[in-house]
Parts: sequence; C-alpha cells; structure tokens
Amino acid sequence: MPSTPAGRLQAVTELIQNGVISQREHIVRLLDFPDLESVTSLYDVLERDVEWRIQEIVDEGIYHAPEPAMDLAFAKERMSIAYLEAKQDELSLDKISMMLQFIEQCDALMQPETPEAPEGAAPAGGALPLPGGTEGLGETLSPGPPGLPMPEGMMAEPGMAGPPAAPPETLPI
Repeated sequence: MPSTPAGRLQAVTELIQNGVISQREHIVRLLDFPDLESVTSLYDVLERDVEWRIQEIVDEGIYHAPEPAMDLAFAKERMSIAYLEAKQDELSLDKISMMLQFIEQCDALMQPETPEAPEGAAPAGGALPLPGGTEGLGETLSPGPPGLPMPEGMMAEPGMAGPPAAPPETLPI
C-alpha cells in the first residue's frame, strides 16, 4: 500500500473498481486515515466478534448464535468463508453443521417480518377464500395476473366481474 493518503486512496479505489474489495470495513481500514480511527475501531469490534464466534466453533465446538445487533450481512459472509475453509480442512461434521446453522440464522434474522393481515383482507400472495362458507377448508382461488384478458368463452356476463354462471351450450371440438 502506498504511504501517502492520495496514493492509498488511489490504490483502494482501484481495488473497489476491480471488485477485489466491497466491504466498508476493509475499505476504511485500507485507507488508514488517522481521522477515521474511531470508525475503524467500531468495525474492528464487529469483525472481532464474528471471528471469535468462528474460533469458538473451530477450537472448542461451542456455538454462539448470531444476534440482531450484529452486522448480519458481514457475519454471514465471514462465516460462509470459514465454512468453505472448514470443509477444505476436513473439520468435523458437527462443527461444519454449526457454521451452516449460523449462516441460516443470519438469513432468518435478515428477513423482514411480515405483519399479519387485518381480518377480511386477502392473505399474503393474493389468494382469496372461496365463497359459500368454505373458509375453514383451506381452499383458495388465486387471481390471475393483472392485465390479462379472460380466455375466449369465459367472458364475464354483463355486470359481472367473473366467468359466466353456466357453461356454454356447445363446446368447440
């Protein structure tokens, strides 16, 4: 790395543009500007915490689950790298399983929570309950994609939004 701030900035910029680095923690650390020391110390804590969790699995077989306060994307990425290294090093299957569990839990924690729909609203996914009191049977109709015409012979009766009440008199052969 160059010793001048301008040189470091140029070198880090090239690393970013070439896709070598993308994590803000690495970018800030490589710049090594004195006024960024407080920022880098925060990133160091995040990184050290994930490294500690990895070492606990590798060395002791002790699992520490991810927490919502963590940088979950970074934790998942770092544990994924550790997982690949562990497979290459033929680490025991139970320790590799702990790493996969950690990655899956990071994914789960990063998923946005879906609020419950108010009573009478369509369930998530747009499925609508069938009329006629069959709500408890779990049967649903999914509306078609918006903007598509109904198939020929299935046009709605005047004043109706759905298909005709009775089938056509003759069927095409």
